[in-house]
Amino acid sequence: FGYRPKNFIMFLLRHIAVLCKVESIYAVSDEGFYANTHLVRGHRAKVAELDPLWEESGGVVCSDDRFFNIPLEEYRKPIEEIKSQKRSQYRKRYELLDQYEQEIQGHLKPLLRVK
Repeated sequence: FGYRPKNFIMFLLRHIAVLCKVESIYAVSDEGFYANTHLVRGHRAKVAELDPLWEESGGVVCSDDRFFNIPLEEYRKPIEEIKSQKRSQYRKRYELLDQYEQEIQGHLKPLLRVK
């Protein structure tokens, strides 16, 4: 349905965080990732590029540049801003994501002791 696995994992993480009443999601930046900084100092290439993923997810660098603050709600393009040729694909994607959201909520709510 045109949704990359890493974006889907972020979608699931955000929804589970909301169900658990989490107020903030913080992610480690390239600067804060020990394995990256350690290897870069040794003049080797980075193992992983984390910053682009967090930025793509709407993350903003915190005052401590080792971390990103990730919003709990995923940005969805308004249908009017989407090219007419792709609107059907986006509608189906959003419907499927909403369906997954309902399924996750249905399965997890009974297991959580959230007031």
